[in-house]
Amino acid sequence: KRVEAGDLSVAVSVDSRDETADLANGFNTMAKNLSELRTTDLQMAAKVQRNLLPQLPNAGRFDVAVHYEAFSYVSGDFYDFYTDDNGTLTGLVLFDVSGHGVSSGLITTLIRPIMYRSFTSDTKVALSDIIAKANRSIIKAKGDVDNYLTCIMLRFSGNEMQYVNAGHPDLLKKDANEHVAPVKPGGNAVQGAFMGQEGMVEFFEEMNREYQVPMTNGDVFLLFTDCLIETRSPAGEEFGLNGVSRVLRDAPSAMSAADIVKRIVAAHAEHRGGAALADDLTIVGVKVR
Repeated sequence: KRVEAGDLSVAVSVDSRDETADLANGFNTMAKNLSELRTTDLQMAAKVQRNLLPQLPNAGRFDVAVHYEAFSYVSGDFYDFYTDDNGTLTGLVLFDVSGHGVSSGLITTLIRPIMYRSFTSDTKVALSDIIAKANRSIIKAKGDVDNYLTCIMLRFSGNEMQYVNAGHPDLLKKDANEHVAPVKPGGNAVQGAFMGQEGMVEFFEEMNREYQVPMTNGDVFLLFTDCLIETRSPAGEEFGLNGVSRVLRDAPSAMSAADIVKRIVAAHAEHRGGAALADDLTIVGVKVR
């Protein structure tokens, strides 16, 4: 029954040397071989997914760093960078497919090109319209698969950023005065509805709006998936936005995006007391120079 349910770690105890023992040994060998084969397949899937990850954009106005860590081989998180013909960063996206493992990972490979086409098809279209177009395409492409996703999409233009949030954890900003806070233009919550939910297209388009965010040299923006803030300590306390904000606030102003992200990863690991991740974890740091 356990093997039928997918548990290949089961082994049959052998207390005799008759034909029953031979059958038991044969079963144990088969289960071990199947487990090793499944692990090999998962390792290959993880390798393929990592090969699909984008390279960091060319150094320019933005200093960018990423930490990407799967809960189990294949991740349901994904990110992408958008650049112009000169390789200058013009935007980025971070999304988190519900669940984790192979099924969520497969959906990321479906969503990435949809996001890319939607973002790059017309640079003059409002970001809220781009995300609405992507949502309709995702629903059509994934068919009756139940997974939904959350998403942050950013577009950079001069000293301004356009920002849309589809049900994702808040975008954090550390300004040149070392003030750290979620980006909430007008002081209001900016999270819209989840993406990929059939029957909720109109609600999604009503809830998701584009926000304008000013940028100045020295600003640091932090995007992340929910694992970062929802991870609990051995005592049951969430790392939370307060934990992330504290680490970001304490980072020296001259620190690079890569070192800021490393600090946050280290603090997160310390908070969970060395326990394994309970979800996929992705962090993207963007420093304006």
